[in-house]
Amino acid sequence: MLSEHKILLVKIESPYGSDPTPTGAANFLAASNISVRPNLTYNDTAATDGSLSPRAGTLGQKYIEVTFDYELQMEIASDYKTPPCDPLLLSTGYTDSVADGIYLPRTTGFQSCTLWVYEEDILWKVNGCRGNVDFNFAAGKPVMLSFTMQGLYTKPVDSTFLTSWTELGSSPVVAMNQSFDWDTSNHPVVESLAFGLKNTLAQNPSLDDADTHGISEIVITNRMPEGSFNPEMIKAGTIDYLTAYESVLQKPISYVVSDGTSKLTVSLPKTELMSFASGDRGGTLIYDLPFRCVRTTGDDEISLAFAAV
Repeated sequence: MLSEHKILLVKIESPYGSDPTPTGAANFLAASNISVRPNLTYNDTAATDGSLSPRAGTLGQKYIEVTFDYELQMEIASDYKTPPCDPLLLSTGYTDSVADGIYLPRTTGFQSCTLWVYEEDILWKVNGCRGNVDFNFAAGKPVMLSFTMQGLYTKPVDSTFLTSWTELGSSPVVAMNQSFDWDTSNHPVVESLAFGLKNTLAQNPSLDDADTHGISEIVITNRMPEGSFNPEMIKAGTIDYLTAYESVLQKPISYVVSDGTSKLTVSLPKTELMSFASGDRGGTLIYDLPFRCVRTTGDDEISLAFAAV
């Protein structure tokens, strides 16, 4: 079996943990670096006797973690408001219920998805997935989304590798030729921007016989959204990052990426710098500026708006 022969299918599920049976024709995601890692708890036997030799152990709770990267694609047709990664955004703590095409954080009603991962002729069907996504924008490179998903445990099955699938998105969107703003009117020279909701994931324990592997659900219990950017060093009279840091001033960050037909507008309405350090980028002085995303009224610290250009 070849490491290049991996295919990821993803589909929203309802109710939680049910398999909606994704297909290559409707649910393919052009992912890379796909990795499936079963997490099985090994229990040591505690009893002692007259020998130092360990007793046989037992297995306890089980769940599965799936990680992968995704070069952001836009919707090919329709209204350009539903990117191919929509099921994953909805399963990593976002909702688009407030306005079509605008994804915002949510506090209740978390959705979940099913992942089917083909490792050539081995198929993992992972239900009940929720997780995290980190957005990474680097000048001149495709916008990269890095996902860490957790789901309920099921053993993989032998299957027939898919021979056909449908591309649901455009070519990957590249981070360049668009406007980056810090504090509304400032346009610093920035090489990279990264951010994420940083959800806290928990595996809900259960001893009920309906939950055969000791876990009833993967739940999102908290979040601490943060990110970073690295502007070129500039006089404080032009852009005063240090005062913003030492005074805990809340500054908006926005950025737009586009493939010429559709676009993603990222809005972080209130960010607070968490530390302040200088660095070097190819002989040019820069600042490394990590930040926290904070709320205005709640569930609004990050906005991802997909639309036609």
